[in-house]
Amino acid sequence: MAKSLLKDAEHLGREDDEGSVEYKWKLVGITEDRFEHLCTQMKFRLNEGQGECMYELGVDDSGLPKGLDDADFTETLGTLKRMAEKLQADVAVVCEKVVNEDPVMKCAEVMVRKFGVDNIVDMRIVLLGHVGSGKSTTVGVLTRGVLDSGSGSARQNVFNHRHEVETGRTSSISREIMGFDCRGEVVNYKCDSQFGNVTSEKISELSSKVVTFYDLAGHEKYLKTTVTGMTGSTPDYSCVMVAADKGMQQMTKEHIGLCLALKIPFFCVITRVDKADTEMLTSTVQGISTVLQLPGVRRVPLLVKSEDDAIACAKQLKSAPITPLFCISNVTGECLPLVRKFLNLLPIRRDWEALAQGNSEVFIEKAFHQVEGVGTVGAGVVEQGVICRGDSMFVGPTEDSKFAIIQVKSLQVNRTNMKKVEAGSHASFAFECDEEGLGVLNSLRKGMVLLDIKSGPSPMAYWRFEADITVLYASTSGIQSGFQPIMHVHMTRQKVRITLEQENQILKTNDTAHVTFEFLFQPEWLKVGQKLVFMEGCIKGVGTVTKLVHVSSPPVVPRNRKQSSSSDSKGTPKQKARRRESPIPSPMLLPADTIGAPPLPAPTKVQTAPAAPPEQPPQLVPQSAGAFSDSNILDMLAAMDEEPTEEDAGLALYGD
Repeated sequence: MAKSLLKDAEHLGREDDEGSVEYKWKLVGITEDRFEHLCTQMKFRLNEGQGECMYELGVDDSGLPKGLDDADFTETLGTLKRMAEKLQADVAVVCEKVVNEDPVMKCAEVMVRKFGVDNIVDMRIVLLGHVGSGKSTTVGVLTRGVLDSGSGSARQNVFNHRHEVETGRTSSISREIMGFDCRGEVVNYKCDSQFGNVTSEKISELSSKVVTFYDLAGHEKYLKTTVTGMTGSTPDYSCVMVAADKGMQQMTKEHIGLCLALKIPFFCVITRVDKADTEMLTSTVQGISTVLQLPGVRRVPLLVKSEDDAIACAKQLKSAPITPLFCISNVTGECLPLVRKFLNLLPIRRDWEALAQGNSEVFIEKAFHQVEGVGTVGAGVVEQGVICRGDSMFVGPTEDSKFAIIQVKSLQVNRTNMKKVEAGSHASFAFECDEEGLGVLNSLRKGMVLLDIKSGPSPMAYWRFEADITVLYASTSGIQSGFQPIMHVHMTRQKVRITLEQENQILKTNDTAHVTFEFLFQPEWLKVGQKLVFMEGCIKGVGTVTKLVHVSSPPVVPRNRKQSSSSDSKGTPKQKARRRESPIPSPMLLPADTIGAPPLPAPTKVQTAPAAPPEQPPQLVPQSAGAFSDSNILDMLAAMDEEPTEEDAGLALYGD
């Protein structure tokens, strides 16, 4: 249990009437009516925290830590436990803080968390970083509780395919879970010691909070798969991994840029510190800090060295522009307990309680056909609403824009049978339907959606939509009308054609524009407000869907599906190299009506005055998070500018 000494004058900040944090000076001599009121108050805080909340004992409503003597502290903690027991929750003391030594007066931070299968808190974290940074190994160590041998033994159970085991390189999206009970202890390790194996069913049964890790590919070759994992898994946070003996790589910068563009809070884990000397580790930490302080990033690096540091960062990461840094070793186990503490206290970012009130909505992440004894099965995150066994839902669209009505025969969460699933859960569904919907069900694929039948008439699929975009990076030729990148919207990944508002308009790095997108192969179901990512080669951009456009016929595609793949994929190595060196621009970078025509003339360069040099951000040295309290951690951010925009992120991370 962490203990620290606070100054008498240090304030935590005035208590917020909303949220999942409650201040209580002391709970002594409580009457029955007062007890019922306190239980109602705790129920509200638990609902605000979606199953968990934090109590600051010994602190008054103004945020002043007055402290409690031993007798009052014991009675206050006992009252809190009785309140939690009535609400089917449990209490765990996170840390104690001594505010006065003579006489001894202390405060405590207490976690209250509901228990039971129906009250599981599910938090999703995507793991990013350059290839070889230790993502799969770290997941294996955290979920199994066994240290790595130094040769990658811990990652063997994380890989999906044989070639990943042979090469040691992740090429797909791997999903692993780590459970915490109501007292904050890791359930995975109990399963291993008591039952001999770790299963998803047993972890879900014994857990009050489940952290789902999405281990994504780090190699540039699999960047599209990584982007699909980031947009489709609805992550609460991102964990950016950096190897201490390799330092910050360009692919790591791109991953940080995507986190900023998609507005996903992230923290950094520096791995393999056992292989780096002090000078090398210091250089890596300084390199990360330099990137975090760029004008387009503007994050305060906080080096986590103690439990107090982990607690402070876990409480602030959701809302403050900070980036905790953990220096770990999967071989020696250094700093791993702090990572577990941090993950246990990290709150869920999305308000799933409010989203559960809407119409049901699920994007299919995986589809399985002809499962023995079951039939067709689909899996994905419930984005909205509540789905019960036996519910009828729309599923689609197919290539001809059709939706069908199907029935949910059974559903599971982490292989545990459930009667219903709510927004925020990753679930799998078994379907049944009549002959009319059998064709749609047999064509179930990633990117389709399940929609509530109560939402109205049959939904529509769209070939065309409008969006506001920001170009993170563009080549010298820029983006013109007719440009055909790969676009990611949630689990949907398809080639699209871009049409700009103005004729002969060219978009360069850091430009923003309102454009029209058109799917080239099949229509998709979309909704206004969805985030999108598009890329083709070195060109990358992000945007937001602003308008859906209904068209009666599909677009005229100048190239068929087979031809839409890159021409560089055919021929001998010499022929491929010759094509890459050719000065003739690729047809995919030209407007559709110019394919087969002579190349466009080079645009005339416009002479402009040199831009003023950007203002240098303040140099912030990474320091221990424990040096700051909850009230003044934001004061430390005063030297930083406002929240960076997507344009800033693109310029800072891709501009050079």
